[in-house]
Amino acid sequence: MEGMLGKEYRVLQVPSPGVVGLPSPDGSQEGVWYFPDRLVHRVDEPMVHPLVSPQKLFSHGETRMSCFPLVATHLESLAWSFTDPMFWQGVSLLMVSVAASSLAFLTVCCCPGTAWKDSHL
Repeated sequence: MEGMLGKEYRVLQVPSPGVVGLPSPDGSQEGVWYFPDRLVHRVDEPMVHPLVSPQKLFSHGETRMSCFPLVATHLESLAWSFTDPMFWQGVSLLMVSVAASSLAFLTVCCCPGTAWKDSHL
């Protein structure tokens, strides 16, 4: 339940006065968790200038939803990838390839006779 704090959810059910049903993050309890209504509050729509119509990012049409959830998801995925060993293996391979290319280039520039000595036999 602590993972739900500070996020926005659509109310799925209001089974009785004073109780609201929100989507459960893991799908347990038939996909709905019930909370006292004093623990949740209504979020107003974002302020949008009347002459501006915000476009949807991945489909046609307009939206009234802010892009903060999309940005938050992207940042969470970046934070996860920095701790992944596969990410650091890729970074290491890139650094080794840059170093090998740089050394080959320096050898050709600094010692031109040495680099082609064996190839002109």
